[in-house]
Amino acid sequence: MDEIVYRSSNSYFADQLRHIMDKENLSIRDVAKKCGMTETSISRYLSEDRAPNVRDANWIFESLGYNTFIVKKESKRKENLRKNGSGCNDYVAYKAIKKADSDRNKISWLIDTFYRIANYAGFSIEERLTIKSQV
Repeated sequence: MDEIVYRSSNSYFADQLRHIMDKENLSIRDVAKKCGMTETSISRYLSEDRAPNVRDANWIFESLGYNTFIVKKESKRKENLRKNGSGCNDYVAYKAIKKADSDRNKISWLIDTFYRIANYAGFSIEERLTIKSQV
């Protein structure tokens, strides 16, 4: 099973779903059939009009054969983090963003764990979970 992480971001989810569709050579119709969802829903996720809740994202990825527990590394983004807006290297900003990414990944894993425990215990998680910074 391939590895992927869910983050509650419209663009991140859409990018990951597009990546899977390209890799597996799947159409929107194929994804909708495998997930038991409508083509309209999948299309809205891809166009970033909507972001799925944790349960739906987990269902989509698992229906396509991907594990949502493990983080998939994105090398392009990390290469670009070293430069600030003026194009100069900024080590402090790079470290801060890298730590924030690590914390975000831990939170994503924790949310997924909550979902799996609730699902195993027979509970249904229907609400969207929002975590906001206090800064």
